[in-house]
Amino acid sequence: ELPENGMIPFIGIEIIKKGTKFETQVYRKVTNTGLFFIFSHTDKRYKVGLLKMMLHRAYTLSSEAQAF
Repeated sequence: ELPENGMIPFIGIEIIKKGTKFETQVYRKVTNTGLFFIFSHTDKRYKVGLLKMMLHRAYTLSSEAQAF
């Protein structure tokens, strides 16, 4: 893909060029529905694990606290 407005998605990360600095944040495709699995039929430990994983991923991939 080509950069658009100084932003380029790359393997789940959106890289943003601001002047001479680069910032990163989580990238979600426009086709993302946000549905990982049906929560009513899933064990609680999987729900908690998914939430922890998503928060950890967002925290580690975000270069700014505001992006997190």
